[in-house]
Amino acid sequence: MKRLFKFTLVIAVIALVTGCSGSDNPDGDVFDNGNDLGGQSEVDVTDDIADPDANVDAELPSETGFEGDISEDDLQAEDDLQAEEDVEPLPLQPGACGQPEYEWVSRQELGKVISWQEDEFLRLPSDVIDGLLGDYGYQHLSPVPYGVRVFVYRYTTQDRGQAIEATAALAIPDVKDSDEVFSTVAWLHLTTGYTDQCAPSADLAGKGLAGAVASLGFISVAPDYIGMNGIGEPSEMFAPYLIAEPTALASWDAVRAAHSLLAGDLAGLVKHDKRVVPWGISQGGHAALAMNRYAPYYAPEYKIPGVAAVVPPADIAGEAKTGLKVGEDDQISERVAIMTIFLVQSSRWYTGSDDLSQLLTDEDPTFFASTLIDKIESDCNPEKALKGVTGLEQVFTESFMTIIEEDSIEDSDPYGCYVKENSLVTMSVERADDSPVLFVLAEHDQLVDSEVERQAFDALCALGQPIQYLECADSDHFQAPLWSIVMQRDWIRDRLDGKPIDDSLVCQRTAPQLCDAKPEEQ
Repeated sequence: MKRLFKFTLVIAVIALVTGCSGSDNPDGDVFDNGNDLGGQSEVDVTDDIADPDANVDAELPSETGFEGDISEDDLQAEDDLQAEEDVEPLPLQPGACGQPEYEWVSRQELGKVISWQEDEFLRLPSDVIDGLLGDYGYQHLSPVPYGVRVFVYRYTTQDRGQAIEATAALAIPDVKDSDEVFSTVAWLHLTTGYTDQCAPSADLAGKGLAGAVASLGFISVAPDYIGMNGIGEPSEMFAPYLIAEPTALASWDAVRAAHSLLAGDLAGLVKHDKRVVPWGISQGGHAALAMNRYAPYYAPEYKIPGVAAVVPPADIAGEAKTGLKVGEDDQISERVAIMTIFLVQSSRWYTGSDDLSQLLTDEDPTFFASTLIDKIESDCNPEKALKGVTGLEQVFTESFMTIIEEDSIEDSDPYGCYVKENSLVTMSVERADDSPVLFVLAEHDQLVDSEVERQAFDALCALGQPIQYLECADSDHFQAPLWSIVMQRDWIRDRLDGKPIDDSLVCQRTAPQLCDAKPEEQ
């Protein structure tokens, strides 16, 4: 699924013209907080990323002119935030599909910043961002109101009741007025791979996209997801691809850690409120919906004015039924690769074992039960994992081929549980939130089954979720997010301004329409 949007190229060029050396991981100071944000940060002199000549005593707030006494309004705001943090989550027993019982780690123990660094090459003024957007046909987004600063950090989260570490990028508006308060967007990325080398925060384009979101007037928190560490020690966990619980929890903890960083080492750079908008594309669209679903149970201290889910595989069960098919040209499609990788990673996550002998064939010529995990984790282009395969029988066991042929994956054990527990339509985690959702589809999507997701939209509406629908005419999986980008931005701004979705648009599945940010040369 990995493919760099043209918009990503814009951001990469921005960084290049402002002096980037071309490195995906430019040298920079790494501030190691241990498990405590209190006091002065110290430099972790890691050989490949720390600068031995760094001035570790630089005072970030004074550099940007943020000084002054704490006002009564500030004190009241702190009291309000504390009151919100005291909100108790709804009860939920985590785990499913035969997992051993476990309890979540207390949220007070998570979202702690371990270390952080700033990418100086992505400290960009707004006029530079505007110029490059215009050069590449995306003047629709101009003028952006803010220049940006971009940071990468490592933080604590959890997986199946065990504390672990993950990474994320944080991009903020580069402002001089310390009284301006910004809401947070959880910018949730599309599939970039399944290992540390594929983490967006380790990549110039990934960090640049987080910066582009911040230039629109948001604090942008961009989680890498579990199993994809962009800085620091390698991950000891695999990537739980399209699995709702670990994705949602790690994303919420990324937000908590970002806010802790802004209250600690980066205090004074920008103020934030407690409103968070999950906004994601493709895999990130599924993550946005998962964040919303888990919020009342895991992050009740935050308010969600809206959710933007763009070309999301919201119904994993439906996607599996239609995706595990050979195309008319007898070729294995990317959709087969995507659903195969989901089944592999969900089997590992729910069973705690790498034994795939019930799912994948271990016979000539592929021996996938023994080799596919290594293939998945050796390249950031997921479709390459099944390169050279000419039939599903070269991927799956005879018993699983029977499930495919009988179109019975939802009724199979244990795979039916895996697909249903990670479908927003059928998961056992009940909807307990009425946040409005923008649901964007592509008319001719080659990776997500548009008809499956049209039905998912109807089903989510039937559950009571207030959703606004948009389907971009004549677009594919990569075009629809770009062509609808202006509407996404404006929709989010309207929700943050307190405007409700027009009643005439709630849960109305409309015909595909022209999306007005289509690049001029298209």
